[in-house]
Parts: sequence; C-alpha cells; structure tokens
Amino acid sequence: MEGNKKPLMGVVVNCMNLNIRKEPTQASRSLGIIGSDTVVKVCDDESVSGF
Repeated sequence: MEGNKKPLMGVVVNCMNLNIRKEPTQASRSLGIIGSDTVVKVCDDESVSGF
C-alpha cells in the first residue's frame, strides 16, 4: 500500500462461494473460489464497480 493508506478489508457474504474471474463478466474463466465468511483484502484501485 502506498504511503499511510490502510488496506481495505472485506468479508465474503451473500453467497456460499465467490468466483474470482479473469474479467468482470460471468462468462469469463474462473481463476479460483473464495468461501463464504472469508476475510479478503480489496485492491480498491483495481476493483470493478458493481461486479
């Protein structure tokens, strides 16, 4: 993280498994799966709004 910026943390909710996809489309290849209630670090500068 740059400077004193704290990492943005989140928790996987509202689904049993979260698919990590290569592109922000449902048709895109899944790169992996994160289980429900898993704590994750969000790369805010790379996240895609609404997906």
